[in-house]
Amino acid sequence: MEGTAAPTYKCQVQHCQDVGDQVEFELEVLHRSGLRWQAWRRFSDFVQLHDELTRDFSREDVATLPVPPRRSWLPSFTQTMEFHEQRQHELQAYFTAVVGQPEFVRHAAVQDLLGVQPPDQPAGVRVVPRNEEHELEVRPGGDCEAEGRPIDEYRIEIVHLDTGSRHSFSRDVGTTGRAPQRARIG
Repeated sequence: MEGTAAPTYKCQVQHCQDVGDQVEFELEVLHRSGLRWQAWRRFSDFVQLHDELTRDFSREDVATLPVPPRRSWLPSFTQTMEFHEQRQHELQAYFTAVVGQPEFVRHAAVQDLLGVQPPDQPAGVRVVPRNEEHELEVRPGGDCEAEGRPIDEYRIEIVHLDTGSRHSFSRDVGTTGRAPQRARIG
């Protein structure tokens, strides 16, 4: 697995707070479009994420990640602030590696931990013949005045109704999805 392209997300584990019988960590998430949001997650959410990545990816792929922090069986009220700060640093190193790998970022568990919500459905699609190609335009859905949700890519499949032939492609977007997206297709 290679992480050569600019990362889709940057994430900082800002701080933690004790909320009764558990500790939650604040994630500040920055999408490459410039959208920014916060998500609060428990340590067990990170453990669950690692379990799902281990289940769904090869041993070699998961071995590229730092070892996640170990579970503590001590109740949260007995843990010191130094313990929580150390765990926060370890979570930061682990999660930075996760979001640095495009294959991991696309995984539903990573999207959930980041607090990513699906974008609005496109309002319309237009295909215009241009010489021996076609131009495809995807118009954004939802309220164009509102702040959009991040859109990383469109995955499009075109089916020729007469022949049944299929043409599939992905179009990298990386924006808020508020502007029409155009692509030339063969």
